[in-house]
Amino acid sequence: MYGIVKQSGGYIWVYSEPGKGSTFKVYLPRVDEVPDAVATAGAAPRTQRGTETILIVEDEEAVRELIQTVLTERGYDVIPSLDPQHADRSRHVSREKFICF
Repeated sequence: MYGIVKQSGGYIWVYSEPGKGSTFKVYLPRVDEVPDAVATAGAAPRTQRGTETILIVEDEEAVRELIQTVLTERGYDVIPSLDPQHADRSRHVSREKFICF
């Protein structure tokens, strides 16, 4: 995200307090120009389908489930894992090649 914001001439402001959390504000330059063509609502563009097996290592259950749902809907086989030790055991049990996140 940082690279996209900087390339666009914007900046990111971050404020953080221990025990209270963080606030991120993204500022992008104003554009007064009208785009040449406006996208019309219609059929969604075709998306590529994944065929790989992805090993996810994430300790937050909600995040892990969200990632698994999104990737599964896009055709990937997903092996969720709570921690590196469980992921390592899963990796050795399967003969599949993994993309690890």
